[in-house]
Amino acid sequence: MARAPDGLSLTAPANPEAQATTVGAGEGSDPAARGGAAPGRDLAGRVALLVSIAAYAALVFDRLALFPVYFFCDEAVHGVDAYALLTRGTDMYGEPWPVFFRGLGDYPLSLSVYLHVPFVFLAGLTEKSVRLGTACVSLVGVGAVYGLARRVYGVRPAWA
Repeated sequence: MARAPDGLSLTAPANPEAQATTVGAGEGSDPAARGGAAPGRDLAGRVALLVSIAAYAALVFDRLALFPVYFFCDEAVHGVDAYALLTRGTDMYGEPWPVFFRGLGDYPLSLSVYLHVPFVFLAGLTEKSVRLGTACVSLVGVGAVYGLARRVYGVRPAWA
């Protein structure tokens, strides 16, 4: 059997059936050995993740109008454009349902403006309604980062 410089085999093993039977029976069948948690621990991990996201949400939504301290023009432009879309179907410059918003000449993220529309509809054009949309998207971001880290890097939380 030929060997590569790093010691790996360059040819197939002599008995592939023997190798295939050992993969399903040994350490490969144990979820904990593959980097995942056992089924009971996985449920506990999911519950802990939901509790963590709920705690994050409580902290963020409790101080929504207080942090950041100032309501900057970036946030205000998103709210004004969302309100204009809601009431007239155009942005603040009269462009109907634009793909790109002009904003104040900086062309803000269009998806962010469209995501603010339901919150402005529910709570009116207020500082809190504009920040509420961003806070809800951040909740999704927390879960997405957790899932990405777990899937790509095999990172498990301390509670799992």
